[in-house]
Amino acid sequence: RKYIEKDAALERRFTPVQVDEPTVEDTVSILRGLRDKYEAHHKVVITDEAIIAAATLSARYITDRFLPDK
Repeated sequence: RKYIEKDAALERRFTPVQVDEPTVEDTVSILRGLRDKYEAHHKVVITDEAIIAAATLSARYITDRFLPDK
């Protein structure tokens, strides 16, 4: 943002897109899609219960970031 706004010609070529934070259910779905990669990389098994708990608890207790980054 700090570079694009300084250059009016460059700024005209982009359109801001607002993306809402995904719901807890959407986050669970995203994490399920990434599960295989994380399991292979870290050589662990991630249960569905762990994914649901991570998404639910992070939405409740981590307020300074957005899902699924929490």
